Amino acid sequence: MYDYHLHSWYSHDSTADPQMIVEQAEKVGLREICFTEHVEFDENGIGLRPMQISEYAECVEKLRKKSDISVRMGVEIGLKDQESFMRAYDLIKDYPIDFIIGSVHWTDEGDAYFPPFFQGRDKEEAYRRYLELAYPRCISSSKYHVLGHFDYPAKKAPYKDRSMCYKIAPDAFDRLFTYLIQNGIGIEINTSVYRTLDEKMWGLDILKRYVQLGGEFVTIGSDAHTPERVGWRIRDAIALAEQAKVRYIATFERKKCILHRI
Repeated sequence: MYDYHLHSWYSHDSTADPQMIVEQAEKVGLREICFTEHVEFDENGIGLRPMQISEYAECVEKLRKKSDISVRMGVEIGLKDQESFMRAYDLIKDYPIDFIIGSVHWTDEGDAYFPPFFQGRDKEEAYRRYLELAYPRCISSSKYHVLGHFDYPAKKAPYKDRSMCYKIAPDAFDRLFTYLIQNGIGIEINTSVYRTLDEKMWGLDILKRYVQLGGEFVTIGSDAHTPERVGWRIRDAIALAEQAKVRYIATFERKKCILHRI
């Protein structure tokens, strides 16, 4: 039971107290969590500053000492190009970072979270365009450990059926997964995309293809920005990974990958 995508008030889009995040993680029975605060130097221009990172590192260390579960320090870096990635990486490289998520939020056509991205497009066209635009951003670096939320546009997509499937963009998925696998980068099962407990989980076909191409591990994260979402549908995500025959769930310590057989 690992939740490896969590945000607190050290991220620009959360006001959650880190202590409350840890308390909720203990309450729902998690074994280990990793805070993954935003360090963004893409089109948003939003990033943790050095003083904040020092404070963040001190906070995580204090939580580690008094918590009954393992608490890791991670970051989520926006993928735009090599220059913006390295600006973010240079800010955090001297701190005891355990884990790095690389995520594509912004594309050449805006953030795939907001209505303008979907305007005039059906689901297949919107999702395919996101994946095509994501690829050149993902290859801007190999210094991240997993690609976050490959189905990012499904979070706020305006369609009745928001599910993403492999057949929407097989060439784009294959190109993306081949790069990640060749560079030892995993993918994340991000459960924030599921709005209710009874919403059917998608992605089985995508995960199966990832495994077919040689992918071995995933991380699982709730992407919680509030305490009540910590651990959201983690068990369901583990079951999905098992069904897809993913071999391992990964955790990280000081950037070292630790594989846990499913």
